[in-house]
Amino acid sequence: MMLRNAYLDPMAEMVKFQRDMNRLLNGYCRPADVFPRVNAWADDTKAEVRAEVPGVESSALHLTVTGDVLVIEGDRSAMADAEGLQVHRRERTGGAFRRSIRLPWEIEEGEVKAAQRNGVLTVTLPRRASTKPRAIPVAAE
Repeated sequence: MMLRNAYLDPMAEMVKFQRDMNRLLNGYCRPADVFPRVNAWADDTKAEVRAEVPGVESSALHLTVTGDVLVIEGDRSAMADAEGLQVHRRERTGGAFRRSIRLPWEIEEGEVKAAQRNGVLTVTLPRRASTKPRAIPVAAE
């Protein structure tokens, strides 16, 4: 007869619990539920974020940058139901939205540029000079 190890690993139980919860909640938090959808990339000098904001006027968008976080807020108006018509399908919703995007480094807040064209918001965020890598000379002794 083989004896089982009486020691119970609490971390293994937590990992199993986390895996089970992720599986349970995975169907409720789909990427399609996030608005606006964004793409973000960066090079050594700047980051760029593009957000899909169809139907949102540029005057209804509010952007803020604090340190390394860009916040996109706004309000998109919902389509009013036409009198006497039944809604057949409603996939686009209206209302207030807020999206925070953490950037790879801090930004020069005064030099951020934003433009909207064809329902796409493009935000260019220059990297703060103090966060850029710099060469350090090595003196010979």
